[in-house]
Amino acid sequence: MEDDYRTVNRASWDERVPAHAASPDYQLERYAADPGFLSQVVRFDLPRLGTISGLRGVHLQCHIGTDTVSLARLGASMTGLDFSAPAVEQARRLAQRIGADATFVQADVYSAAEVLGRGVFDLVFTGIGALCWLPDIRR
Repeated sequence: MEDDYRTVNRASWDERVPAHAASPDYQLERYAADPGFLSQVVRFDLPRLGTISGLRGVHLQCHIGTDTVSLARLGASMTGLDFSAPAVEQARRLAQRIGADATFVQADVYSAAEVLGRGVFDLVFTGIGALCWLPDIRR
């Protein structure tokens, strides 16, 4: 049952990528036009983040990378991880276009430690609304 849910969930997120990339809600063009622009999620989290400049961070469930590149704009060297190949490709295009210090890896969040390594990040970030998609939060 869990594998069925994850397959359907991934297909749904894969399908959303073009719409999200074109959506005014994600504001991809604004990242190119304004080097200081940060995503709404990262702006919301600024008081909780503290200074992240110089840190090595990972953004789990990064989707199309807007929060990841926003964290990079705050001075962190970021890695974004997402299970959707189209989302990761879109994130890579965004980071390359704006020259963000961000790389992106396609993998399931449950495989993050194996894929990215253990203990290599100073900051682990996931945005609002990301945890509710996980079928097993303890894992």
